Amino acid sequence: MGELFSIIIFGAAFIFFFFGVFLSIRNYEFTYKSKYSLLNSFPFEVNYGGNFFDNLFGNVALVLSFIFLIVFYATFDGSHSNGMAIFALISGILLSVFSAFIFFVPFKNLKTHIALSTFSFAFSFTLAASIFLLNMFYYEQNDNILNLVAAIIEGIVGLVILASVLNPKLSLRIEGREETLPNGEVKITRPKLIPYALTEWIIVFTLFIDAIGIILYLISVR
Repeated sequence: MGELFSIIIFGAAFIFFFFGVFLSIRNYEFTYKSKYSLLNSFPFEVNYGGNFFDNLFGNVALVLSFIFLIVFYATFDGSHSNGMAIFALISGILLSVFSAFIFFVPFKNLKTHIALSTFSFAFSFTLAASIFLLNMFYYEQNDNILNLVAAIIEGIVGLVILASVLNPKLSLRIEGREETLPNGEVKITRPKLIPYALTEWIIVFTLFIDAIGIILYLISVR
C-alpha cells in the first residue's frame, strides 16, 4: 500500500501507544502511591498486581497500538526493494507481537517472559538491520538523501540495541538497597537503573523508530 496509508497507520499506533503508556503509568502511580520510572521498572509492571480491567483504558490503548504496528509492518509496500523488505516485514510483525506480550506476561511466568524478551531482542536487531540494508541498497541505486538519512537512523538503532543487549550488567538478578526509615522499619528499594528493564523499553521504542525508517523509504520510492 501507499506511503500515506502507512503514515496514517503509524500515526494511530504512536498516538495510542503514547496514551496507553501515559494512562498506565498514571494508574500505577495512583494505585501504589509510588513513582514509576522507565529506568528501573519493567513494562509489565504497569499492570502489577492487577488484571486487564484494572487499567482498562491504558491496556486497550496499548493493545490497539500494537495492532496498528502489526498492520503497518504487514502492509508496507516493499515491491521496489531487493528482497530485504520481506525480512523487515517478518521481523516487524514478530517484534510487535512479542513486545505486546512483554507488557502482559509478568515474572510469575518467568521462563515465558524471558523467552519473549529474548526473541524481542533478536528481532529488534534483525528489523533495524534489514531496514538499514533496504535503504542502503536503494541509496546506492538512486542517490536519494532520504534513504541515507533512514540508513543512518537504523545504524544508530542497531548499535544501541547491540550495546544494550551485550551489556554485561543485563541480568534479572536485581539487588535491592536496604533503607532504614525513622520509625525503625527497614525498606528495600530497587536500584535507580535496572538494565534489563530499560532494555525492554528500548526495544519497544525501536519499533516506532524503525517505522520512521520504513516511511522514509516509502517516500523515496514513490
